[in-house]
Amino acid sequence: MSSLKAQQDQWSGKIGVILAVAGSAVGLGNFLRFPGLAAQYGGGAFMVAYGIMLVLVGVPVAWAEWSIGRRGGQQGAHCAPGVFWYLTKGSRLWKFLGVLAVLGPSSVAFYYMVVEAWCFGYFWKMLTQPELFVTAESTAQTFFSFTGMAGDGSALLSDNGMLWIVGGVILINLEEIAGILIESSGYFLCMF
Repeated sequence: MSSLKAQQDQWSGKIGVILAVAGSAVGLGNFLRFPGLAAQYGGGAFMVAYGIMLVLVGVPVAWAEWSIGRRGGQQGAHCAPGVFWYLTKGSRLWKFLGVLAVLGPSSVAFYYMVVEAWCFGYFWKMLTQPELFVTAESTAQTFFSFTGMAGDGSALLSDNGMLWIVGGVILINLEEIAGILIESSGYFLCMF
């Protein structure tokens, strides 16, 4: 009688893994906010240091994470708490601390949905109400009002549309949200 191995999800190729790791390492802030701030404050010299640190620190850390995950997966640990448990030779404390490796990315995913809604909504306003973007001051006021940064509750008004856009983005990402919740429950079950 032949034993059947449990089917595991696998990457289709090495390029996909490399791009996923690079995308996770780069993060949304690196292309939404950082270049603008560096340009605003004359950060050309800093960009050189940033590139060097990316190579000296970012690449080795990404490589280490990849190696740890691969080794844990080879040993049958298919969740962060399980990998922590395997690496520490059975320490239950580290297994429970592995939960942070689940909660952190899950919270970040929900945060990014709001940023995604801002991007969609701002783009929609630019298409439908171009008169709001004639001057730099009106553009800034539109953004602050739309995102709620004005502090006057305008983001919650029905004519603003932000709540509808956030709701739409959540519906678009519903499959991803369900995947995060199902995967997270699997991580917690893996702990016992």
